[in-house]
Amino acid sequence: MKQEPFVSVVIPTYNRAHILPAAIDSVLAQTYRNFEIVVVDDGSRDDTADQIAIAMGRIAGDGERTARLRYFHQANQGQSAARNLGIAEARGDWIAFLDSDDIWLPEKLMSQVRAIEKFETNCGCCITDARLVDRAGLDTTAFRHAGWRMEGLAGIIDEPAPILAKGVGGVWVQTLVARADLVRKSGGFDPNIHFGEDHDFLFRLALDSAFCYVNQPLALIERTNATVDPTVTARTWDQEDFRLRAHQLMYEKWLGRAEVTGEMRGTIVGNLRSVHSAWANLHLHAGRFDQARRAVSTAISYQPTPQLAIKWALTWAAPHLARKIVPKVGAY
Repeated sequence: MKQEPFVSVVIPTYNRAHILPAAIDSVLAQTYRNFEIVVVDDGSRDDTADQIAIAMGRIAGDGERTARLRYFHQANQGQSAARNLGIAEARGDWIAFLDSDDIWLPEKLMSQVRAIEKFETNCGCCITDARLVDRAGLDTTAFRHAGWRMEGLAGIIDEPAPILAKGVGGVWVQTLVARADLVRKSGGFDPNIHFGEDHDFLFRLALDSAFCYVNQPLALIERTNATVDPTVTARTWDQEDFRLRAHQLMYEKWLGRAEVTGEMRGTIVGNLRSVHSAWANLHLHAGRFDQARRAVSTAISYQPTPQLAIKWALTWAAPHLARKIVPKVGAY
């Protein structure tokens, strides 16, 4: 009889003691039972450790449930480092990820294990759809938001890397279950990328494996940020320059991979053109005209377009006019 996959669920957390128990409980409530939970506390200053102790005490009467929950603490190093510690400590043949402000529906792991059993000869990664919500009224699903129309209850994406190269969306790391050997082969999460590091990780996984999917929203992902809710503290990754810097580093790194060829390489080159064009916009609106000229010149070196040629001419001949014409934040 074939043994059921043992899944390690990695939950990184930082100063989220008030919501972490809900994430843990959503995993403990899974109808699929062959799993462990690896919580990595990234140097929290709140009562996260106390909440873990309470959770362990609450389930102490059930030896099976107690053994499922393992807790590790590290000095604050960022989410990537926390996830990587979770990967290193994971004992499962498969690894899943859940953020401490999100939750799973009870049938998530069972649905994915069934899909894995169906498609395992072709892929080592499985995703589900997810419900995306925020306090500004967003309520959609990941697949729908990305414009995806998946066939059937479960299926397979044979070549996910070219899709992921085109941009963020559709695949969320909170829905992923992946073979542990593939996760480790990928190198885990890059601690040098501080925005979009999960997308970078997913792209590198996609270079080595097809993705099977479950066409149901089996995770609830909270997307509220400081731009849509003034009660949320402004975060570094809400800043345009921070996001551009991370995207630039990520795309430059992808171009250095031998597997990135043909149309996929062209897509990434186009992404870098867009990033440097956005840098030019940002510099223009800040009055940094010399930097804007260098940025638009770099964008042209990646992929010249008529629009970039016009922008380049304006940054030299009439930068004040260019500042009035080009978009501000968020538009490449």
